[in-house]
This record gives sequence, C-alpha cells and structure tokens, in this order.
Amino acid sequence: MRSHRTSRISRVGGPKGATTRRPCATRSPPAATKAAARAVRRFLNTLARHNGPQAVPPPPPAVADVVRWIIGRPENQSDQARQDLKDVCGRCQEIAEACRLARGFATILRRRDGHRLGDWLTQADASQVKEIRTFANGLRKDLDAVTAGLTLPLNSGAVEGNVTGIKFLKRQHYGRAGFDLLRRRILLAH
Repeated sequence: MRSHRTSRISRVGGPKGATTRRPCATRSPPAATKAAARAVRRFLNTLARHNGPQAVPPPPPAVADVVRWIIGRPENQSDQARQDLKDVCGRCQEIAEACRLARGFATILRRRDGHRLGDWLTQADASQVKEIRTFANGLRKDLDAVTAGLTLPLNSGAVEGNVTGIKFLKRQHYGRAGFDLLRRRILLAH
C-alpha cells in the first residue's frame, strides 16, 4: 500500500542562479474526504431524480441598474426597464416606497417646486424606509435654504467655481512661495 505522502524533488533557485535540491511533500485527500464527497454526490443525484431538473432563476438585477431605474426619468426609460422596476417593486415593499418617494423628490427638484417640499417631508416621515426618514431630517435642519434652493433660479455655482480655482492655485504654490505671489496669481487669473 502506498503512503499518502510522496516525495518529489524540486529545484529551488538560490543565490546567483545556483540550484539546490530539496524534497516536497504532497498529500492525497484522506479517505474520509472521499467518502464525504461520495455521500454528497449520492444525495444530489437522489434529489435530482425525485425533483427533476430545476430551472435556474434569473439573477437579481444589479444595484446600479435599480438605482438608475428609480432616479431616471420614466419617460426616458425603455419598456423593459419600466417592467423590471415594476417587478422589483412588486417583490419588496420598501423598495416600492423608496422609489415612490425618490421620484417625488426628483420631480420637486426638476420642476423647482420648493413649495411642495413640506408635503413630501410629511410623506417621508411616515415612510418605513429609515434612510428616507434620515434624509428628510437632514433637509429639515436647514429647511429655509433647501426651499430657496428648490424654488429660486439663483445658485452659487460661479462662486464655488472661483473657490475651486483658488484652491487649485494654492495647492500649486504649497511650500514654494509666499502669500504675495499667490495673491498676484489669483488676481491675474481672474
């Protein structure tokens, strides 16, 4: 009977390309592992004989796809995407509620209907979805500014762009020059 340990010779590179010979030990699986594999195989074959071949369900949609279906405009989505979202919402009540509230907020945002935000916040507070309630509480902390942002056509995009440019120039000069050179570059850039 052959031992479960066999000896092989392997070549191992040493310093300056020299090779040395040393034995390697390999193991064959123990008899208990083979017996367990046979038992599992027998069980699966019996199960397949009694139940017949089972159809594999389709994989669930990717999270990114579901998010795209929820926040995208319904009129720009394909019929297949609309049906897939309907299927997902039919399987999970929380996703259906999150979808409804997210689409409602997106409508307020796109149409600049800040005056409808109070109604949306009331619906969000009654929601089962914790993340929606947390988002609503965050909006409520500065409700006047959020309402103005969702109503008025004014924004601070130009100011933010200037601040970003100044930070970029500041990073370029970090540790190299003083405030006077930075001031000149900012004034000349704008």
